[in-house]
Amino acid sequence: MTVSASAIVLAGGKSRRLGRDKRLLHVGSSRSLLDETIARVATLTRDVVVVVAGDPGELGQLPARIVQDPLPGAGPLNAVFAGLSAVEHEFAIVVACDLPFLNVELLRALLEQPRDYDLLVPRRADGTLEVLHAVYRKTCLEAIRRRLDTGRLRLADLVEDVAVRFVDEAVLVTYDPLLRSFFNINTPEDLQTVDRLLRTQSS
Repeated sequence: MTVSASAIVLAGGKSRRLGRDKRLLHVGSSRSLLDETIARVATLTRDVVVVVAGDPGELGQLPARIVQDPLPGAGPLNAVFAGLSAVEHEFAIVVACDLPFLNVELLRALLEQPRDYDLLVPRRADGTLEVLHAVYRKTCLEAIRRRLDTGRLRLADLVEDVAVRFVDEAVLVTYDPLLRSFFNINTPEDLQTVDRLLRTQSS
């Protein structure tokens, strides 16, 4: 069942620490990590936008609309701005493309929270904010634009400028007990961890 929201997949990272393009990795699936991410969010909505930094042709044919980040050096803040400007719905779930354990039920639960916010963010027990696994409303666009104009590019700091609803860990673990949905791949060590976890699941 789809929801009245869009999905934005951020796929603009350079993967420097990993040493290869993480978007094209095959991690426990016959599909690339990017294709798998698109497939999972597509179970929630028909409006899926992928934000890329370089030539989208490098990624082949994708089952989603492609938006190019006009200022890739500005990091995820500008990528969110580009995606949010392009989506059809007022609300959009935003996820990075390097989350191999992305949990669709958790994403759905976030989208079903009361929509009395500009930004809905999962918050871990230690206070960590998962801003690349969050729901943004188009009303965030002006606040993001101001931050881009003044060079304040840290995405997590957007919570200072908009109405925020936090979803705390006690709720998150109801849908994802080990919170693996937030585990992202940045380094070769991260990839080894994912391989080990996948082997454990299959044994």
